[in-house]
Amino acid sequence: MRKINVKTIIKSSLADDDKKGDLLFHEIKTKEPESETEEILLDFGDVELVNTAFLNNAIGRLYDTNEFDLRRTRVKIVNMESSMLELLKESVKTARLMYG
Repeated sequence: MRKINVKTIIKSSLADDDKKGDLLFHEIKTKEPESETEEILLDFGDVELVNTAFLNNAIGRLYDTNEFDLRRTRVKIVNMESSMLELLKESVKTARLMYG
């Protein structure tokens, strides 16, 4: 398992713009595991706010198979508040429609 602390990567407790989303997306890409059994753990501990611009760039782009192979890499989210999870679900739903 490869763990990514979101707050450390974006250098803020506010995940509130697309540029910060880009930072996280590129970090996820560099941590892509060598084997199919590994997973990437995104830890949102101490992140107080997320918005859709951040989520679309950080997580939604993972569904673009030209950018990232989600079939090969499992990505898990931990320590995300329920209100943020609702935004994440919407972002994923939109990404699946866009890239699927």
